[in-house]
Amino acid sequence: MSKNINLIPVTDSSKILSDEKTEIEIMNDLENIKVSLIDHTPWPHIVQYLPNYVNTKVSADSNLAYPPSQNADNLEKAFKSKTLPSILETIRLTFRVKGISVQDALRLIRHHTLSFSAQCTDDHLSPDFKTVVPESIENSPKFYKRYKDLTQLCHELYADMIESKKISTTDARLILNKNHDNFYHVSCNFKDLLGFVEQHIDQQNQSKSINILAYQMWLAVCQQYPIAHLNLVDFEQPSHCNSENLNGTNPPNEKTKFESMLTEYKGDLVFFSETATDHIEMIRKGEIFTTQPE
Repeated sequence: MSKNINLIPVTDSSKILSDEKTEIEIMNDLENIKVSLIDHTPWPHIVQYLPNYVNTKVSADSNLAYPPSQNADNLEKAFKSKTLPSILETIRLTFRVKGISVQDALRLIRHHTLSFSAQCTDDHLSPDFKTVVPESIENSPKFYKRYKDLTQLCHELYADMIESKKISTTDARLILNKNHDNFYHVSCNFKDLLGFVEQHIDQQNQSKSINILAYQMWLAVCQQYPIAHLNLVDFEQPSHCNSENLNGTNPPNEKTKFESMLTEYKGDLVFFSETATDHIEMIRKGEIFTTQPE
């Protein structure tokens, strides 16, 4: 194969911060997680095609009209998996997940029914680079100091190796800890999301950060689809095993950050449930979606 000798050398675009020995920014791992639903099957389209989809065995006419009350029943039954389960596979969802640790990212991508687009693991010296720390370590002064010091040393070594121009970023990055944050795009259908959320809000078998990730994904969906009143996901899970003993050497006297966030999420779910009930009732009465959306 011929060799192109006229290629212009590529300038290293890494943002080296080692000259200033910038102190890394450390964030609480739960508060750093931010999930947003960036694309989804529009609700009006679901209302349009779902009734005929679930009634295919009755009629092949895709334009057959049903009474508003039946449409509302079909919607609720479909999301509760009481009709053709494949209908939930037609509903597509794409999330942006920001701020999760490498450890949580590894757990996330184990769920093979979801599709992922991941942040490049090169160049973690950008201004957006953050390190995350669990609350239990934050509440343990001696451990927290060692945690920060070791993370800082790894960060500086990474920068020094790249700056030497003798070690590639792909080699140098092996020194980076699992505690730096990442962003992912996650795509799935509704049926697989439901299975993912049900599995990952389990407080006895999943980490708190994975719980928070699953809660936020579910709330993002409930914000777009009026389904919270169907109680498809049980937020009243058993607490973490021996959680009272795992909040650090100097645990807070008040609620932990996880407990406070969970209380907030439950409040959000109650609000979404109330608005969802009103929305479905309007469909049932024929007050909305009486014509086909364009």
